[in-house]
Amino acid sequence: MQATRNVRTTILCYESPSSTQDFYPTYFIDVAKYVDVKIRAIREHWDQRKKPYMKSDAIRGKLAFRGSQAKVNYAEGFEVARMISAI
Repeated sequence: MQATRNVRTTILCYESPSSTQDFYPTYFIDVAKYVDVKIRAIREHWDQRKKPYMKSDAIRGKLAFRGSQAKVNYAEGFEVARMISAI
């Protein structure tokens, strides 16, 4: 927040799969078109691919869960730290 104090921009907090405990998203983005791309991208990170929370089924499950909250098939959830309207 401090780094952007003089910048008019939206700040969204992403759910960290390894350390997020109290995460309550209020902003969702439909990512149905990008699920396979995300999974392929994670596989390219050698240090991430063996972590249980980075397995394809776990990723798909979390995206489906957030999707159910957003009333779409797959979604990423975010907590809004600051929202700047485009209007």
